[in-house]
Amino acid sequence: MGKTGVPTQELSTLGLLPANKSSATKEGSQMLKKRKSTGLDRYVDHGMTKEAIQDAHVKLFRYLVHGHAPFSCPENPFFHAFCDSIRPSYLVLTAYVLTHTVMDGEYAQVHLAECDWLKEHKMHTILHDGWEDKAGHALGGTVAANNKAPPVVLRLEDMTADRASADRHCQSIKLGIQKMELNVKTIIAITTDNPTVMQSAWNKLETEYHWILMFPCFLHRLNGIIGKIVSYQSMKRILSGTTHIVSYFNSLHYWGGQLTNEAKHLDIKRGLQTKTDSRWYSLSKQGLSVEEHRLLSMFAFIWTLRKRQMD
Repeated sequence: MGKTGVPTQELSTLGLLPANKSSATKEGSQMLKKRKSTGLDRYVDHGMTKEAIQDAHVKLFRYLVHGHAPFSCPENPFFHAFCDSIRPSYLVLTAYVLTHTVMDGEYAQVHLAECDWLKEHKMHTILHDGWEDKAGHALGGTVAANNKAPPVVLRLEDMTADRASADRHCQSIKLGIQKMELNVKTIIAITTDNPTVMQSAWNKLETEYHWILMFPCFLHRLNGIIGKIVSYQSMKRILSGTTHIVSYFNSLHYWGGQLTNEAKHLDIKRGLQTKTDSRWYSLSKQGLSVEEHRLLSMFAFIWTLRKRQMD
């Protein structure tokens, strides 16, 4: 395991040195000294082989993806100047080539690697959910989760034109399993949210795969319980009070600024939540934000009153 938390095998795959071969070790120092003693090799640009060029293209693509950078970045003239100062013989790819050639090859490589990983492991839990993106498209996603390992995406599809029926969700899960060549016998559980449509999908999947356990999402189930709690009049008054406090500080420039400054001094990173998506968030995110800022609001008022009295 390297210092960055990435396994040594993954570092070697990315073309990076593991932690025991860094410049701080004896071996790393020897490598640096050997490179310094190569004479003109430090100043002469050697021609790159096809394998080296392809490896550089893949590493550039991975940097853009993992750095959340747009594919138009390599077309920046300053980036070209930077590459020319390091390796003039390397020609940077355009955004079109990156998205139509390198991306396809990297997708195939990742697909094969994840298929091999799924075949080597067992006791998988399938997570399936649907949501709406910012463009208004209905998306459906299925992943395979395992203990102490990042989840593997089985399928992500646009379900905008489809009817959100139980058969359609079952089809999406089966297509994801088939696409990633996952052995159904290695699946132990399936977890989704808990509406009537998903309950019907459970029954269909449970009939076909009798050994798989069906579980509703804990937070979705908790949201249904909290919905009954919020219906009480006393709880409505509490939510109304917290909403009033949040709206007061967020709407006033002076008091909001005082509260923000005090929060920075106490290293409070949670902001006051104005709008909430559901009842669960109303009781959790908004309530916690008001609770954390309770003392801050008192300090801000007391400090301002004392300052006025001194003036």
